[in-house]
Amino acid sequence: MYGVRHHLELLRGGGGMTKKDFWLAFGVGCGSFVVYLATLCPTVYVVGSGELVTSVYALGIAHPTGYPLYCLIAHLFSRLPLGEVAFRVNLFSAVAAAGAAAWIYFLLLELKGPSGVALAGSFIWAFSGTFWSQAVIAEVYSTFFLLIIGAIWALLRWRSEDGPRWFLLWAYLYGLALSHHLMAVLFAPGIAWLLWTERERLRSRRLWAGAAGLFILG
Repeated sequence: MYGVRHHLELLRGGGGMTKKDFWLAFGVGCGSFVVYLATLCPTVYVVGSGELVTSVYALGIAHPTGYPLYCLIAHLFSRLPLGEVAFRVNLFSAVAAAGAAAWIYFLLLELKGPSGVALAGSFIWAFSGTFWSQAVIAEVYSTFFLLIIGAIWALLRWRSEDGPRWFLLWAYLYGLALSHHLMAVLFAPGIAWLLWTERERLRSRRLWAGAAGLFILG
């Protein structure tokens, strides 16, 4: 229990998030997951899903870039005693998508939106046609958005709060997102601009060394 409380205090930091915000984000995640589960594809879907299910189950290599992080985590889901293998891998997409929807709530709060707007925005994101379609099949995009939304949130959190922890978290999550899917490159110009506007806070070589190490680790 201490570990959970400590993690929540770390997330709260000085940004003004409250217990209510965490419960609302939890509700977004749980509500989204229930709907995803009710609409989850029960078997192998079309296009690349069959290849991904096979790669996940056999711990093989999918089409470039291989998606090793996705295959490793989804492999754990493939061992669950629930339905057929494809259903279990689809379930991982639902879990990742629900996590991404909850993180969208925190991201919108960090952009100074009121909790009502953040709540509505996170549900709109969760049940938008394209995102929902990827949340119920074996695909890599739910995992990607979980990572990239987390990375953007951490960077914005660092911008509004003193201390290196959020910058280091951003470096790690962005490294994971980039190694998972090259679509993360599309976010690089915006990230570069934000870092440039905060360049006075980025003079520490130790900070850059730590961030580079975590980025490479990701």
